[in-house]
Amino acid sequence: MQIQFTGSNYEPSSDVVEMTKKKLAGLNRSLGKDGENAKANVILGKATEAHQNGKIWQAEINLACEGKTYNAKAVRENIKPAINAASAELFREVRRTRSRAETRKRRGGFELKNLFRFGRS
Repeated sequence: MQIQFTGSNYEPSSDVVEMTKKKLAGLNRSLGKDGENAKANVILGKATEAHQNGKIWQAEINLACEGKTYNAKAVRENIKPAINAASAELFREVRRTRSRAETRKRRGGFELKNLFRFGRS
């Protein structure tokens, strides 16, 4: 997986970059074979320059994999919890999409089997 980092009103430090890479490395398992060609664009930074406290840190992850795009965004009071929340949201989205595709494939096989077996659906 290729990961590109971008800072928005913030220059990501090396420990934040390494943490994000570790979080996204687990995503390869969920993507399977498609994970090798996946491209992730990670945008880290402050949501606004004017505010000094509160939920001002955001993490946005855009993943392109085999013609599909997955997006996750989180805004928190610190950068690390924002990364954790965005990666968790991305995992849920990928897992949900994969689950739906598997269910459709099984349902189609069942319908085809009934068609051959009984001549009806």
